[in-house]
Amino acid sequence: MGGSPEDKATYEFSVTGTIERRGQSYGAPIDDGAVTRDPDIDVIGDDGASVEGRLGGGGDAYRITGEITEFEVEDEDAVEVYIDGERIDTDE
Repeated sequence: MGGSPEDKATYEFSVTGTIERRGQSYGAPIDDGAVTRDPDIDVIGDDGASVEGRLGGGGDAYRITGEITEFEVEDEDAVEVYIDGERIDTDE
């Protein structure tokens, strides 16, 4: 996921499997150096299957297993979401 410095956005999502924070973009059009790893801002739930985070000028990257069951973002126009390097529509 990526966002611009002017457009900060909060997000949350859940999966049927697990979520692991990563420091690489894995094919999304953002430099690996811009991928942030802020455990105080981007918090993976105790269940390991949900995350709440915030974007603003960088990107957040996660490795997930299973299916995404829920995805909410404060401002959809401020966020681009990629899975395996392909942009997805967050409304689906």
